[in-house]
Amino acid sequence: MGQFNVDHLQATNITSSGILQALGGFKFPSVTTSTRPSSPIAGQTVYNSDEVALEVYDGSAWQTIAGGGVFPTWANVAGRPSSGLVNAYTGINIADSKLEIYDLANTEWIQIGLGQSNPITASGGDNEYTPGDGFKYHVFTSDGTLTVSAGNDDVQYVVVAGGGGGGGGDVGCGGGAGGYRSNVPGFPSGGGSAAEPSMTLAPGSYPVIVGPGGPGSSSSPSDASDGGESSFNGIVSAGGGGGASWGSGEGRSGGSGGGSASTRTGAAGTANQGFAGASGRGGPHYPQGGGGGAGGAGEPSRNNDFAGNGGFGLVNPFGAVTSIGERVNKSYWLAGGGGGGVESNAETGRGGLGGGGIGGRQSPNTDPSPGSANTGGGGGGEDSGTGGAGGSGVVMIRYAF
Repeated sequence: MGQFNVDHLQATNITSSGILQALGGFKFPSVTTSTRPSSPIAGQTVYNSDEVALEVYDGSAWQTIAGGGVFPTWANVAGRPSSGLVNAYTGINIADSKLEIYDLANTEWIQIGLGQSNPITASGGDNEYTPGDGFKYHVFTSDGTLTVSAGNDDVQYVVVAGGGGGGGGDVGCGGGAGGYRSNVPGFPSGGGSAAEPSMTLAPGSYPVIVGPGGPGSSSSPSDASDGGESSFNGIVSAGGGGGASWGSGEGRSGGSGGGSASTRTGAAGTANQGFAGASGRGGPHYPQGGGGGAGGAGEPSRNNDFAGNGGFGLVNPFGAVTSIGERVNKSYWLAGGGGGGVESNAETGRGGLGGGGIGGRQSPNTDPSPGSANTGGGGGGEDSGTGGAGGSGVVMIRYAF
């Protein structure tokens, strides 16, 4: 028989040596896990209503027929889709071989490793901690090397550059905080960005650079100096921008930007690392703008009686273990901007939370303060003397232990 056409066919068993076609689709027997056929044969197919899926018997066990299709792919944070996102939208980040799932409620990407992890054994840093929380920590307050002797697993990092110095020589602006980059889940990176993608390390030597703070300016025509870069395994945080002096006018761009004199626009921060500095004012008291921080922009002078405060920094995700940062209650803060200076009879700018230095004043005399060491805080602006130096940076790394 060449062809047999019917509108409806119900049969107990059909054996075909050719192709069996159903133009309207096949309806397979509907069963539950407990009512599957008791004596199935290889290739027998049913619809399991408990599993909401087709199952086929492979001769020894029932196997679920999984849906096909290919996940979309992208590379790095910049390559992620930005439109058409729904909860649990899923794809693969080919830059680090991670499955990424979009969490609509928290507007962030959750990463899942696709490879098999193998716990790391490593050494290096100025301090190491194993506090019993399931992680080992390495803290670099100076240049060094993280040496991985065994294993292959994800690591989490916080990389903070040195802060910019404060302007001086005449009334000066606050320095910008050092750039702040982090991939710790649940904590932001600098400049208002989400945590960066995960990083996997294999055995090898990984140089770590910790940027110094930039010196303050003692000359009205000159900006203060930028802070130095910090880096680890391709992650580079830019040094904070130096604050302007009255004669130089505009501050310097950096991880976070330095403040600018008079009404000039504050210098820009670096995307995903920090925020811009702020502007000041002219006479009679000449209050100047604060430097930008990792968590917020520098504050412009509100009026002629108040210099601008430095921008806020960010909470150190490892602070409870490392005690690195400016402590407020039980939290430790990093990368705050420096406060602006004034000439006389006005309030100096406060340093941004995260190690930023306070601004200085000629009369009554108040000396500017430097950014705190190993916070990346910006230095405070000065009036007639030298602006505060920026605080040195820090690099912190942890992994499952």
